[in-house]
Amino acid sequence: MGIRSGLNSRSILLVIGLTGAAVVSSGGWASAGPKDVKTTPVLTTDSAELKWTTIGDGQGIPAGAQAAVLVSGDDWHIVRVKLPPHYLISPHSHPDGEEVWLVSGNVIFGFGDKVDKTQAPLKPGAFFALQGGGKHWVLTGDEGGVIDVLEGANEDINYINPADDPRKKK
Repeated sequence: MGIRSGLNSRSILLVIGLTGAAVVSSGGWASAGPKDVKTTPVLTTDSAELKWTTIGDGQGIPAGAQAAVLVSGDDWHIVRVKLPPHYLISPHSHPDGEEVWLVSGNVIFGFGDKVDKTQAPLKPGAFFALQGGGKHWVLTGDEGGVIDVLEGANEDINYINPADDPRKKK
């Protein structure tokens, strides 16, 4: 069974153009991506076309990460996020689901409302999809990590412990 089985030509372009990210949502191929995706060049983490933004404490995740939008549609986007070493995004949820791919580095993707630092870090290529309201957290190891995140264009983040919310820290 080859890569083409079950994929249309737009999906194949998306897979190749977005570092092998097969867009899965709600148990099937994402309906938003293929309909309104625009062709991009092949992008790597160091591509000059990427416009990196440094994340500060007033934003949804803790300061120290960088993010760049890889591609977007009317109501979705895929963001590449560089996470520094020993970086924690505390347990949280999102109103809508999200999909996350580990591109490089060593990262633990955990589920539930408590961080478990004893879990083994995952290798590049790891993926998870999470339904809206699902509780999860992210922790990087010594190398930090790079992840791609598919989410709604107006995605919100809700921390399980409000004290962990960097938007409330001054």
